[in-house]
Amino acid sequence: MKNNINVIGLAITAFSLSATGAELLDVESLNLSRGKVSELNRIMNLGNMSALKNMTVQELPDGTLKRRLIQTFADVDVKSSYITLTLDNNNQEYFIEASGSVYKGLSQDLDELSENMSEARVKELISERRKLNEMQKRSLKSELLIENNEYNKAQYIYQLSYLKVENRRVSRPFIVVDAKTGQFIREWDGAHQLKTSALAHGIGGNEKTHAYHYGVDFDPMKISKDGNVCSLENNQVVTVDMRHSWNLERPQSAFTYECEGQENKNDARYVNGGFSALNDAHYFGSVIYDLYQSWANTTPLNSKLKMRVHFGQKFENAFWDGEAMTFGDGDVDFYPLVDINVSTHEVSHGFTEQNSNLEYSNQSGGINESFSDIAGEAAEYFVRGEVDWVVGADIFKGQGGLRYFDDPTKDGRSIGHTKDYYDGLNVHWSSGIFNKAFYLLVHKHKWDVKTAFQAFTLANQLYWHETSTFDHAACGVKRAAKDLRQDQRDIVDAFYSVGVNAICSMPPEITKLSVGQTLENISGKKNQNYYYAVQVPAGKSKLTIKLEHSDYDSSNDADLYVSNGEKPTSMDAQCQSREDGSVDSCVFNRPDQGIYLVLIKGYFDFRNYSLTATVN
Repeated sequence: MKNNINVIGLAITAFSLSATGAELLDVESLNLSRGKVSELNRIMNLGNMSALKNMTVQELPDGTLKRRLIQTFADVDVKSSYITLTLDNNNQEYFIEASGSVYKGLSQDLDELSENMSEARVKELISERRKLNEMQKRSLKSELLIENNEYNKAQYIYQLSYLKVENRRVSRPFIVVDAKTGQFIREWDGAHQLKTSALAHGIGGNEKTHAYHYGVDFDPMKISKDGNVCSLENNQVVTVDMRHSWNLERPQSAFTYECEGQENKNDARYVNGGFSALNDAHYFGSVIYDLYQSWANTTPLNSKLKMRVHFGQKFENAFWDGEAMTFGDGDVDFYPLVDINVSTHEVSHGFTEQNSNLEYSNQSGGINESFSDIAGEAAEYFVRGEVDWVVGADIFKGQGGLRYFDDPTKDGRSIGHTKDYYDGLNVHWSSGIFNKAFYLLVHKHKWDVKTAFQAFTLANQLYWHETSTFDHAACGVKRAAKDLRQDQRDIVDAFYSVGVNAICSMPPEITKLSVGQTLENISGKKNQNYYYAVQVPAGKSKLTIKLEHSDYDSSNDADLYVSNGEKPTSMDAQCQSREDGSVDSCVFNRPDQGIYLVLIKGYFDFRNYSLTATVN
């Protein structure tokens, strides 16, 4: 074993965004021990104009409290800059664990905003450039933010959005412009589409599912009643009949009907093979509310759910527009789009918008879409006790459905592995990556649907942010699993199977090492880290990982570190081998199934090494 190993003092890790500008701090790498929450800004030396603003406090099932903070600069929110803290339950002014990322030195990049480019002026510019009509102008919203641009420099931006109904299509353009110049930066469509109390009875379902009856086959609907007038409204949900109008500005009060007796029956109204989309939307709205409250100890939205039904004519879609869920009646391909999957899917876009606010494009958009798919299956399990793993099967007029969890590629468009991903891919198709990981967690690792949903939901609340990548979001699910005392290694393995790295703080350059394979001619530099991953199946008696070279020279030397499901370091690994000779090895008897991470670190510059993993 080598002697005289230098121990270098811990230093703050910072990833430079520009030669003289802001730096991105990896909070976890600071290894912050117990400290005062109010002192975090000073501890990390973020600067006088920066602050950390409280967003949410989440209580875990074991009573642990988690606090999420967003960084601000000059009272402006900084996108994708969050810290998640584990609070000291005995004194909540203190934290005992911290993760996330924040910016240091923002003042070096950010100048004062020009008075010539005010929020009102930006709205005026967008209205002129896009030729917005009066309804679109009234729906136009804007927010001043700070983000890191393509040149790795922090800048002020305005993020604007408006609602557009045109040619039987609904969209919600999001536009980002430079807050100093008004110059266009990027855009995406944020309309998340699928392609006194009383109880009431009523019909539901469609010609594919066949009719079922609330109050008989399922619990009665929760409604309001005033004399002989019943309303599809309760403390959780209000259901609106759009009466086939395309006008989203029309009055939107709860659907009412004459009722009497104890059943308060509503059978209105049959459209396109659906027996009562109104009843289905209202009932499923209450189910969704109960799902989030029962399984995640939260509400799906910060306000009452508004379910708008019978929107437009022959509209084969459903969408969340930032304020309400809206459902078309379908046409050739779909029945009215109000099954449990689709209803929960749209509401869950609202949940995501009010929590992580994942941008609806590229990788973050695929994660956003997948979470809604996952929530739809969770709701199906919540109400029926079983899952079909098909999105929208009940409202699809043909065989099958919109998307498939077991094999996302079955729809002919979706992908189930990152090797097939590229920026710009439709987010409905890239959602298959996280959908497949969720499916593997339940089927391969035998997780309960409820438990898996809880991990993804907590990650959405505490660890994801606007521009989360697949790896970052998977790391968030792993952190959530740790918070919930679930097996983190199952998370790592499920995501590894779809090409996603869930091991937090790992570099993207990880080389795959197959069991029985030998990687030859490995070389590297002194003090540099080189990572490999090997997937070990269940039921094996021994795992041996061997690093060796034949032309031994004391100045040609590397060391071996291995951990299961965690990032190994030279200071912390389940196995460390730092032999002076030509062979370093790590042996695990009765190894657990999962992903083993291998670190080769140069003690000196090294060359002509080989790496092998074998199991018995």
